[in-house]
Amino acid sequence: MKLVDSLRASLELLRKQPKIFLPNICVSILYGIYELVLIKLGLDVLASSQEQAGAYLSANTPLLLAAIFIYPFIGTLDLITYSMYPSIVSDYRAGKSISLRRALRCALSAWRIWVSLGLVIIGFIMMMTPLVSLFLGLSYATQNKAFLLIGILLMLFATAFLAVSVFFVIPVGVIDREKTFSCYKKSFLLSIRHRGEVIPLMVLSIALAAFAAIMVSMLSSGAGQAAYAGLLLFLSAKVLQSAVYTYISVVNPYLYIELR
Repeated sequence: MKLVDSLRASLELLRKQPKIFLPNICVSILYGIYELVLIKLGLDVLASSQEQAGAYLSANTPLLLAAIFIYPFIGTLDLITYSMYPSIVSDYRAGKSISLRRALRCALSAWRIWVSLGLVIIGFIMMMTPLVSLFLGLSYATQNKAFLLIGILLMLFATAFLAVSVFFVIPVGVIDREKTFSCYKKSFLLSIRHRGEVIPLMVLSIALAAFAAIMVSMLSSGAGQAAYAGLLLFLSAKVLQSAVYTYISVVNPYLYIELR
């Protein structure tokens, strides 16, 4: 089975070339610092009275505005680093040396693909949020849980359909250098044709990501009141999370090359 072969080969690649963990580790640490700043602000507001909270937020308005604009920047870096892995996998399979600089250049040259993917995800969230909120509101207003179930199922079905449709968009764009529309068309057709392998990989990826998120939560809360220990545990958990994401990022293009 090509999926099993891709999973094994991806582990072997990570074992032989541990430097490819670096891009995701850097982005995860940035996410971690960003989250710590927001957590600190939130805890300070919760610990203040209503009057003090208003004054505190006013005094930290520049920091809050910076947080709003920094998140899209980190998200963009996340898309760029994710787009590096198809090039890395392609070079490895071709017997070439692994170069993070070359992979970065390839990712940047495919900017139309990852920008469009980011916009598709944002558009999907903006479309689904009011739709799901409508069913949640109907459930609350009528006290009928059927509306809640419909809203949840609608969200899950739409998310699964989107995930399958764009599953190979980045590998298609980076490895085969297809145009934007062709990337989405080829990704969709390939995913549907090989859904028996794509869907299990999606489920595995979600399970691994959920495991990493749970580990972040557990390790972050396990430090008690020790500030420095808490910081160390939190950043360690983010590094662990980045390792899981790196594996997922490698398996995806590996399977694409096997299936195309």
